[in-house]
Amino acid sequence: MQRTIRSEIKYSIESPYLLKSVRKINKSNLILLCDVSGSMKDFFKEYILLSFFIKKNIPKSEIFHFSTNLRKVTNLFQVTSIYKVNVRKLALAVSYGSWTKIGEALYMLRRSFGDLIHRNNSILIFSDRWDLGDLELLDREM
Repeated sequence: MQRTIRSEIKYSIESPYLLKSVRKINKSNLILLCDVSGSMKDFFKEYILLSFFIKKNIPKSEIFHFSTNLRKVTNLFQVTSIYKVNVRKLALAVSYGSWTKIGEALYMLRRSFGDLIHRNNSILIFSDRWDLGDLELLDREM
């Protein structure tokens, strides 16, 4: 509507049609938190694939794996093929197969990577919800 009014004022004529503009859709970025504890060991292939394809399709995404600690593993998934993901480096980055402390992982995310948490980012947690940490901390961080 504003463009139509401006064109009428600029050319001193009545515009025979409305000038339309399409508003750009802002896609949100994604922060992926994958639970890599012992209870999730059967889903190893799934969270590797999920991490790879999210990074491939949403370039500004950030990927974290957690069990008792939280590690940013985004750079390990910046490859052109799923076969180029270095699983050995990935296994060394996080303590796979241990307990899950989701509340502490969310606290570490907020404390260490708080600048990533804003309204243009969505957070996706891939977990079986089996938490052995402090439930009050989990409730507060959620």
